[in-house]
Amino acid sequence: MPDCVAVPLGGPVAVTLRRLWAELEHRWPVGRSHPEAGPHLTLAVVTGPPAVLAEAVAATARLSTPFPVTGAGYGLFTGHDRDDLVLHVALTTTPELAALHARLLDRLDGAGLAVDPQTRPRFWRPHLNLADRGLTSESVGQILGHLAASGPRHWTVPVEELGVLRGRGAWSCRMSLGAGATCPGRAGG
Repeated sequence: MPDCVAVPLGGPVAVTLRRLWAELEHRWPVGRSHPEAGPHLTLAVVTGPPAVLAEAVAATARLSTPFPVTGAGYGLFTGHDRDDLVLHVALTTTPELAALHARLLDRLDGAGLAVDPQTRPRFWRPHLNLADRGLTSESVGQILGHLAASGPRHWTVPVEELGVLRGRGAWSCRMSLGAGATCPGRAGG
């Protein structure tokens, strides 16, 4: 199963996301594929040796500094099938976020890791997942109407860490952006 390189989210953003997840799941029969993963911003989906991945992520983190991104409203991704829907908070692709994403992909490619094409710049759209299970065209309309009327209007998302979510959503490592970043335990801890 592929791993996910992501920005772990904490503080007010995480609290707001958890509140929204609980509210949506209470009011509609919707959910998320990997609820155990917690609040995060996915940068890349990757397959390869865990130690090699950890080092590529640590190298990226060492070359990066913290920055904020802002929410750009709510959105919907549609897939090939009618039930392939993802409701999300759209994030602004700032120059800093685009540079972090490019730096990460350069390190992953240089390490010979397989990166899912959907997380390459051509297709990748930064977002915070609200629901991707149980959505229908009817529930999407109701949920978007609810969010437009009473959902958070402004999101500031701090990008301060990078981490690796293993397979089903357990963090194998997390590291702060900046000089000296390492992935404790490298291969899983």
